[in-house]
Amino acid sequence: ANITASIGTNNVVNGKILNSIETEDLIIPGAFYSGTETVQITKIAAGAFRDKDYLNSVVIPDTVTTIGKMAFYGCKNLQTVHFGNKIEEIDQFAFTDTGLISATFANPYGWTPNILEMTPEEIASQLKKQSSAWSK
Repeated sequence: ANITASIGTNNVVNGKILNSIETEDLIIPGAFYSGTETVQITKIAAGAFRDKDYLNSVVIPDTVTTIGKMAFYGCKNLQTVHFGNKIEEIDQFAFTDTGLISATFANPYGWTPNILEMTPEEIASQLKKQSSAWSK
């Protein structure tokens, strides 16, 4: 079976703790083994990492298509984020009130707003004040 999951609060995915260690540089895995099968991570849930001040950087895997509302809201020390090539939606306020200074996309084509000609610093600035969803 092809099961998909989202990362919820406290890094719990479908009832299992994905990563209980607080890490500055978070590389979200594209999948994990549930004990019986491999589960692909396709969404970061609303508020999943809200107010996690220990975060400095985040890498979103290619499997993730959606980042929920306020997913990283209030992560004051979060400075960099890299989005994998399948991301299609970043819900409102996902990176508001963070320390974001650089944001890069593996696939910058087709976004609203148009990020194609923005620098990573300009994208970060826009994400920090984002009040409506970004989508492809």
